[in-house]
Amino acid sequence: MLKQISLIIFTIYFGSLSSAQTYDDCQGVFIQTGERLEYFSSASPLNEKRASVKKLTIDPPSLDFGSNPVGIAKRVKVTLHNPLQNAVVRMDAISGSTAHFHCSFFDEKFLKAGSSTAFEVVFLPRKEGLIKTTLHIHSSAETIIYNVTGEGVPSPFRLMPFLGVKVSLNSSVSSWLELYNPFPTALHVEEMYTSDSSVHLDLPHSVFHPNRRLWNVLPFRTKHIATAKVIGNRVRNASAFIRLKTDNPTVQHPIIIPVEIEVTSQPGLYAGKSVVNFGLLSNEHRSPWNTITVYNTFNKPVKVANVAVDDPCLFVRFKHTIVANNHHKDTLIAKIAYDPRVALLDQRRYRSGSVKFFDDNKVLLLSVPYRVELIFNSDQLAFFTGSNNSHERIVNLTSTFPETIAIYQLSLHYQLQKYLTVYNLTKPILLKPNSSMPVLTLKFLPQYNEKRTKAGTLLSNVYLYTNLTKFAIPVRLFSGLLELTVLSSNGDVGELNFGQLNVGEKRSMFIRLANLNPLPVKLLRVTQDDVHNIALELLAVDTMRSRSTVEPFLPNHNFDQWTENEELVLPAESFAFYKCTISAPARLLSMKSHLTFETEFQKLNVDIKYTVEKESKVSVPGTIILDNCFPGKISGRSIKVFSKLHHEVSNVRVYLDKKDAGFSLTPFSQGAVKIKPFQFTRLARLLFTPSNLCVEDECYVGFPLDTVDGLLWVKGLKLPANLAELDFVLFSKHWSLWTDMRISFPAQANLIWPRLIKQDIIYFPLTAVGNSSVVNLLLRNPSNHPIAVQIIPLAIYPNPSHLLNSLNGFVEIDDVLMFSLRDSELYNPTESSPVPEYRKQLEKIAGISIPRFTLSFLLKPGAKLSAQLGFLPSDYQLRSSLLAIRNNLTGMEMVTMYGRGAKLELKIGNVLPQSNNLLMFEIQDRHLFDCETMQRLNRRFSSTFSVSRSLVARNSGELPLHVTNISVNGFSCQNRGFRIVNCAPFTLEPNETRPFEIVYALST
Repeated sequence: MLKQISLIIFTIYFGSLSSAQTYDDCQGVFIQTGERLEYFSSASPLNEKRASVKKLTIDPPSLDFGSNPVGIAKRVKVTLHNPLQNAVVRMDAISGSTAHFHCSFFDEKFLKAGSSTAFEVVFLPRKEGLIKTTLHIHSSAETIIYNVTGEGVPSPFRLMPFLGVKVSLNSSVSSWLELYNPFPTALHVEEMYTSDSSVHLDLPHSVFHPNRRLWNVLPFRTKHIATAKVIGNRVRNASAFIRLKTDNPTVQHPIIIPVEIEVTSQPGLYAGKSVVNFGLLSNEHRSPWNTITVYNTFNKPVKVANVAVDDPCLFVRFKHTIVANNHHKDTLIAKIAYDPRVALLDQRRYRSGSVKFFDDNKVLLLSVPYRVELIFNSDQLAFFTGSNNSHERIVNLTSTFPETIAIYQLSLHYQLQKYLTVYNLTKPILLKPNSSMPVLTLKFLPQYNEKRTKAGTLLSNVYLYTNLTKFAIPVRLFSGLLELTVLSSNGDVGELNFGQLNVGEKRSMFIRLANLNPLPVKLLRVTQDDVHNIALELLAVDTMRSRSTVEPFLPNHNFDQWTENEELVLPAESFAFYKCTISAPARLLSMKSHLTFETEFQKLNVDIKYTVEKESKVSVPGTIILDNCFPGKISGRSIKVFSKLHHEVSNVRVYLDKKDAGFSLTPFSQGAVKIKPFQFTRLARLLFTPSNLCVEDECYVGFPLDTVDGLLWVKGLKLPANLAELDFVLFSKHWSLWTDMRISFPAQANLIWPRLIKQDIIYFPLTAVGNSSVVNLLLRNPSNHPIAVQIIPLAIYPNPSHLLNSLNGFVEIDDVLMFSLRDSELYNPTESSPVPEYRKQLEKIAGISIPRFTLSFLLKPGAKLSAQLGFLPSDYQLRSSLLAIRNNLTGMEMVTMYGRGAKLELKIGNVLPQSNNLLMFEIQDRHLFDCETMQRLNRRFSSTFSVSRSLVARNSGELPLHVTNISVNGFSCQNRGFRIVNCAPFTLEPNETRPFEIVYALST
């Protein structure tokens, strides 16, 4: 157990007092060592003059720990002796500046004359390599500078320190503890504990019922025994240790794993792993894919747009990812693998670097370190299958490792068992460091009845299972044959068909000659029949294996001076590219000739065909353009030609000049196509399927409901509280895939972002306050697959403010009830409505219940659906709202709706009808002149008395007014002597007027 010491220094400056001159020489310090606090003045023995005289002796004079494994503590005792005769030396403290060395306190604090004391120095290396430091031993007599060195070597248990752990506050980061057993007997872990409460040890994820066998590690095997988890419970920087105790008697000290912790409250992206450790890897194999997950502590989602690596051997599977602001949930952003075969000339054993992630503005978001240790094993065993004799190969292995390799198992692939047999293998085999020995013998068995008709090799491995790792000894069976491909004729080997040429026309085709064998093959010569019109040119020779740091292949070879009779050696696993150019002669002919490639193992013949005409007799289409393409839709166009020939052309072939996953040709007839004279002939239909171009089946639009994105979309059908976040993440992800995608083809296909609706904005007509207006919204499925659709008005969208903040646009969220979805079950609950049946159909497919107040349905390919939207204004202001159309084609589409309430107003004689103003008729004496005549009194004559008044009706509102009836006291046109002269219905446009007359006739 290490003793901890604390050094607290208090410096007192009496000169700061008002009586500074009196206490000019009184300066000193308090030094606390352990539990003792002492004061030292400027005249104490620690002054420089006395300290310059060496008083103490130390044994050993300098400390060298030698080699020590990482994670294993090594202790050495250092002795201090006081040779002074009449002085007592006080031992004060020991200080240093490295985390690899630790010191205990002195056994004795005071050294009497001639006495000694001791302290321990512990070397616990945290890294491999030479480590040097200086310790300062402070005493009352002097300060001794003590040099300490040590070398960290790889841990025999392959446990690495848990360093550089950075974790966000209230989050955690974890790492596996994988223990390797370097002993020939089983190793049992008896104790495992940590020195800090923030470091937890959890069971492996696959273990639910632990028992003693969980911590038993078989000989020369590696096992996941626990998961170390660092909890960020408070902001701090700290160091901790994980200690393991085993039952092996040779391991006298516990295994110690240092842990460095940094807990921060700074928002950002944090990795779920502090480092990606690829472990021990053979230089002939690629590592498994490792995942990189992150969590986001920002208060908004973060887009990870770009990635950069510092090693060509590091491969990254990456796509643009929106990381939601949820620090309790990890998000997968990339997968990485290490393939040392890319840089064959790089012989470094230990490699490390970092993977850096950036946003759209190339701002660094996160850097994840990685490390890998390589084992180099480039020896290969190759057997020629054309041999008729059996022969043997003795496999010798040389070990350059610092520890003994134990080979305890061997396996031979079943494809090799037909050709090879293994013997002289005795298990187990112990291969000591820096030694060589024969391990096994491989015997080749010839196959007399098997013809060598296939070019290339059979590549497989003999696997050796050792205490370090699984070694693969590559074994190849090669035929010595070459593979010839005519690149310009749809991959048909054996024919160069140049078709019809005009006089003097030149046309070229390309040949690829591949040597798939692990050994070089010599091309002896190339011969041809038509040497006057055909020229063969060697373009390049290149290797199949991807290279980045290797020098260019065959750098000193001058291909321009190559001739057909010159020998050419094709290296192992290489390609030779030839260009065959024909110059049509000045005469009409139909020609057939041959081109022959000759090696020591075979002759490859290529037929050459062409026809020479005066002019082209067949009209072909120009550039074929396919518009409005997107994943989920198959676009096509027919290819037609017109023949001007007087005879029929047979055996016509149509093919793509290069293989492309997006384009395909569908012939109209199964047999050979014939072009008839002076007619249009349909040859084939060109189809473009954008979904075939999607990387890992992930397209920029369209996601099935059973995928990860589809399940997120289905989760939103229930309208959860975080629906805005789900919809925005899905939409942003696919929109960024679309914006980053640009494709150009000779047969041009124009990709688009598909839409279910044609209009982004809907304007409702002016609607009288208190009345409602309805607008139809047409939706159409443009794809070839059914689309799940859910229409949600902003009034019922959960947390609409989050959605609006994500869209960065202004839309009102007040009075959203003015806008409605009239076809939903909330407004149309009748039994005859088909909406409930649509909802139930989608619920059956999604396996989830859907709220009834949304409009949810499955839209079939090419189908259309009209939805009614309503607007009911309550004031005269311009109002706006959103309509969210969730779907599994684009994720989400938004429709902005605008509407304004209008004023209805009619004034009669500049007076509103609702006012209390009376319409007065003035009756004067002259109007009553003949009322008292006897004829009038006896009612012999009808009264001729009448009073009229002309008025003007004006539409002072914003909408047209349709006047359909004018009544007096409920009676149409007249009552109680009042009569409307022009009583017919009429229409008044805004600000339009109409005069009319009211007549009052006195009834006697």
